[in-house]
Amino acid sequence: MSIIETNFPHVYIHFENDNKLTKDGVSKYLNYWNFRQCKKTYFSCTVDTSAIKDIDVYQGSKHAMVIAKFIKGMKKQPVQYLKYTILIMPNQLLSNLLDTILKITRPCATVYIVNTKQEGDILYETLDRNNPIEINALLIINEIKCIKSK
Repeated sequence: MSIIETNFPHVYIHFENDNKLTKDGVSKYLNYWNFRQCKKTYFSCTVDTSAIKDIDVYQGSKHAMVIAKFIKGMKKQPVQYLKYTILIMPNQLLSNLLDTILKITRPCATVYIVNTKQEGDILYETLDRNNPIEINALLIINEIKCIKSK
């Protein structure tokens, strides 16, 4: 898993070397999020899971529980420094794990779910322009799932 800060405050997180969604990859992502929260630095991120092809359901469920517990703890913070997350998620099993997480807790920040990196890049550029009409149009036209924090 790599963390690319070239466009900071937007961070690109790629699970490129974690094609099985390992504990190390999940931990590295959560540790980075916690680091930004502790530094009180606003940021947004794109999490690219397109390389994850092989997921053990048992291990994936354990990771989902760890992530859900982390989010619950993060939501207790007085300020949320994560503005939004774009999830590139073409894998149905990962999508099911996300549903498990969301049944346990709502996200801390808005989550957008796209199928490809190209869709994620276009969404990021649109969000960055901060035009609500353009954002809503893109979400509707491209059928991008948007999960609000509250």
